[in-house]
Amino acid sequence: MTKTLTKKPKVAPALEEAVKVAAKALSLTLPDLLSSNGKAYEAWFLFSLVERVRQMRVDIKPYDHKDKPAQVFRIKGGPGNIVSASAKGKQPCHFRIESTKTFPLELHLSINHVGGSGETHEMDVSLMPKFVVDGIRKGSKGTPYNGPRHLCIELKNHAQTSVLDKNVARALLGAATDLREDRMVVGAGLYIDPYHFHQMFGLVTAANIGDSSQKLLANYEIASFPDVYPSSGNGMNAFNSISAYVQKIAS
Repeated sequence: MTKTLTKKPKVAPALEEAVKVAAKALSLTLPDLLSSNGKAYEAWFLFSLVERVRQMRVDIKPYDHKDKPAQVFRIKGGPGNIVSASAKGKQPCHFRIESTKTFPLELHLSINHVGGSGETHEMDVSLMPKFVVDGIRKGSKGTPYNGPRHLCIELKNHAQTSVLDKNVARALLGAATDLREDRMVVGAGLYIDPYHFHQMFGLVTAANIGDSSQKLLANYEIASFPDVYPSSGNGMNAFNSISAYVQKIAS
């Protein structure tokens, strides 16, 4: 049974209710609701995505930072690293995907990734091979994730009546270029490996995305999903597309 979420005045009531419903669908208990609309939006999106992935008969379950099954799901309060299993206190949870055809995967919120340049980039939703995360988890302290990644999604809970600034698309494009396994900079040129590691980058927002931003992202194979929020029918397009990709990777 899902506990009643602690009321936070900074979170819109409709979004708060959506998080409660999404958590209940997964039989998860939340200790409280984070104090910002942005973090609540991330929780709603993650839980809704996991529910859609489950509907596609993918084995996905919640785990804590020690990689033990979890029913109380704690969410990271801000961008951070993969947490060491030896970390004390209340630490964020993640979801594990099991597969009989490939290696296990992990789905995380708000993780810092190391790019090819050595710089870090925070991704709101990330899907990575479990064996790489395990190597970090076994260490004495957490570090940014540095390894192959299958999925990186940027979430923006901007006003539903607004148009997302084009600089958001530009920033995501820069991060995606640095994080892609199939691209590496050689001198002044860009080399694209035809045998690339399967990856998906995407932008999901409650706001609208301008035509020029969508064109920019599409040119570099970055998916964009505007008008995604609990009461919008457009969210289903995002969940269907991303969950189908997750199912493909897990199969």
